[in-house]
Amino acid sequence: MSLLGSILPAGPVSMSGHIRDGSLALLMQSWPDALWLCATRRDDGSRVAFGRGGPPEATLAEAIAASCAVPAYLAPVTIDGTEYLDGGLYSPTNADLLADHDLDLVVIVSPLSGIPWGFDRGLRRWAGRRLRREVRALRAAGTDVVYFEPSRATSRICGLNPMSRDRIDQVLLAAYLEAGRHIADPSIRGLLAPVDRRPDKTRHVAAAPEAGPSHDP
Repeated sequence: MSLLGSILPAGPVSMSGHIRDGSLALLMQSWPDALWLCATRRDDGSRVAFGRGGPPEATLAEAIAASCAVPAYLAPVTIDGTEYLDGGLYSPTNADLLADHDLDLVVIVSPLSGIPWGFDRGLRRWAGRRLRREVRALRAAGTDVVYFEPSRATSRICGLNPMSRDRIDQVLLAAYLEAGRHIADPSIRGLLAPVDRRPDKTRHVAAAPEAGPSHDP
């Protein structure tokens, strides 16, 4: 999927004006601690995590723009002579970057996976495979994982265009209610509690909205 960026045409909408005037950086005067913004190199499809340390260096505004430069919609963002596109081309979740950080818990929100249906089933299958690969990597490192992905009903409300705002109120309500149901599950609620109050640190649990939470043996 990441190599599609080198094939698809550059999008017509440029983010350069927002980078120059600083509006993408909102009110943040410096790079927040522990903020990583993932982008995909257009030339070779490799992933870059801005803010993780090391090259390439970028301003916060540049990194924000690069991380959401959807191919064929937004123009690539050039940083130090290299063009970057949306980090979702490499992975919609990029959770595997946390596997070597000895964390107690990782919570993943994966809106592009879920049960495949309709015209976007190819995308959802790919996103789902990528998500589960990253979950396995985290669990193999001893990290508990809770992940959320939309049910078929919620995906239908979202429609085929994830950029559309036409149904934003319905999407927000469906996602809020669906996430609430799974957080209410005792096994998930226990994992989301403060670490010193968690009853069982050795159990790995993942929340899959359509089928309910899944438990590792």
